[in-house]
Amino acid sequence: MASNTTREVLFDLSPVLIVYTDGTVERLMGTPNVPPSPEDSTTGVASKDIIVLSPEVKARLFLPKLVDPTQKLPVLVYYHGGGFIVDSPYCLNFHRYMNILAAEAKALIISVEYRLAPEHLLPIAYEDSWTAIQWVASHAIANANIEKDPWVTKHGDFGKLYIGGDSAGANIAHNIVLRTGVEPLPGDVKILGLFLSCPYFWGSKPVGSQSKNDLKGFAYKVWMCVYPSAAGGIDNPMINPFAEDAPCLSGLACSRLLVCLAVKDAFTPRGILYVETMKKSGWNGEMQLAVVDGEDHEFHVNDPYSEKAKDLIQNMASFISKGVIYIKHVKTFNPLNGVSSMQVRNRDSAEDFVDASQLGKKVLDMYTKLGNGNLNSISIF
Repeated sequence: MASNTTREVLFDLSPVLIVYTDGTVERLMGTPNVPPSPEDSTTGVASKDIIVLSPEVKARLFLPKLVDPTQKLPVLVYYHGGGFIVDSPYCLNFHRYMNILAAEAKALIISVEYRLAPEHLLPIAYEDSWTAIQWVASHAIANANIEKDPWVTKHGDFGKLYIGGDSAGANIAHNIVLRTGVEPLPGDVKILGLFLSCPYFWGSKPVGSQSKNDLKGFAYKVWMCVYPSAAGGIDNPMINPFAEDAPCLSGLACSRLLVCLAVKDAFTPRGILYVETMKKSGWNGEMQLAVVDGEDHEFHVNDPYSEKAKDLIQNMASFISKGVIYIKHVKTFNPLNGVSSMQVRNRDSAEDFVDASQLGKKVLDMYTKLGNGNLNSISIF
């Protein structure tokens, strides 16, 4: 008699991944891996792969063209997206994105390869990511007991250390910078800035216009798959920074923050709530929010050559290299406490304030639904 080979599904995360009860993992999507290059044909950026302290934690380094051989550069430790379950620094999309960002920002980028779930359940990715930032910071110590990388040693400016990430990588970046507030980095190295792009935050309560039905969708299922033992489940502070037992966001151990959101992204209401909660927390840093109209989750990673993606990446690069957001085809406004209208001005010109655009009103509506408060600036693409 023929045996029954039908496997029982434990987690169905189609179209990304399926996990079976026998432990088999079937990945259904992802971009192909590409090798590093001594000189990218488009950007001129050099890249190479390294091992960080142990074979389990790796990274791809990106070094832009140098003005002189001893040039010091801002350092960005970057964590890729993929829901903790797919992708890596080696896949085409993230490799291409890092090449472009390194060239635009004139920054040395360490793109971290952390181990993926469900083969390696959380908190392993968090611990791998913490190991990576410790390794990077150790380069600032003269006699550190590590194998130092010559690019990081020769070109890294540790007075300009940034952390960043997209989606699940932005979640990691947030948690890493919070952790450095209670566990100082080697050599007491400080993180200057943090950028979060389309951050993967979720929870059990609706935010903004979300319904309760929205809360048990793909984002919820992914978290329950990658961290089934998480205390509090979907309200664990690692995924829900607004949970009752979450650490206060005033403990974010950096002085500059850039949050980048896309209007069509399901995570955007929580991204706006994150900025508002930060502002109310008493955190004393400089905070900026960039909102891109007409785009969805990680659009700039999937197609970095679109005009809106180029503008967003230029803004990220300027945040890292110059300490300011570079505004091109962008308008900026300041939301007002309890007011249903606002003003917009164009930073490319000396124009006085003009009436708000429809998009601006849309973003303000999302913002005011979450509570009143002031924000340094919101940039709308």
